[in-house]
Amino acid sequence: MYIGRFPLFGAVALIVIGVLLVCFVLQGALRSRLRNEVLRGAALCLFVVPLLLSPMLVYALTHDARMRPPAVLYWLPAATTLVLVITAALLFPRTKSNVLMWRTAYFAISWTFLALNLANWCNPGWCEHYGFPFPYSWWSDAVMTMNGETQTAGFSAVAIVANVACMATVAAAMSLRFRRR
Repeated sequence: MYIGRFPLFGAVALIVIGVLLVCFVLQGALRSRLRNEVLRGAALCLFVVPLLLSPMLVYALTHDARMRPPAVLYWLPAATTLVLVITAALLFPRTKSNVLMWRTAYFAISWTFLALNLANWCNPGWCEHYGFPFPYSWWSDAVMTMNGETQTAGFSAVAIVANVACMATVAAAMSLRFRRR
């Protein structure tokens, strides 16, 4: 089941990750303006509560479909968001006043990279081509099989590593630029 060019679970995961990242940026902007510790703690709840409720949101948006992924996959958007938040904190430390702008740009680039990797770059149902910039999964209805070996379909773990390396290179370049300003 697809939503546009995205598989249902991938589209829902992207939506939930986007909502969680927006909540994190909003609570960061709010906490930077508050001076009272109680209000700053309440602003932190703007991120923690949606993070803990995200598996229920993923389940609610996908439970009518015929797919039944393992329960641990419902935590995937929350885990991805935590990885992005932790890497943003490491790449862009609070040493400068414009740190929120750089972290927001990092989140936008990371979310776009995730979306490009989860999109099916072929016609859904007829063929599959996932991965950006390197395809990591592909098949087609016009699959050619000779002597029991499929010639035009496959999966590449090396391409996944190369895609992550591309994103890490972009993140490192952003961090270097941030630290030199």
